[in-house]
Amino acid sequence: QSPQILKALVEMALIESAESSNRIEGVTVERKRLKPLILGHSKPLDRSEEEVAGYRKALDLIHKKH
Repeated sequence: QSPQILKALVEMALIESAESSNRIEGVTVERKRLKPLILGHSKPLDRSEEEVAGYRKALDLIHKKH
């Protein structure tokens, strides 16, 4: 049960981080689109969604290297 809880917390933190960081830059995406974009389950439909997906890719690179 603990690994599942940890996975859910990491997922939630990633989504919240992506939303907040992009919002600071003036990039907004519908809340219902955030999770699929961040988790890679959906392709971006516009420039704002591309920004959010790019943020996720950048975080992936950082986590894989460190």
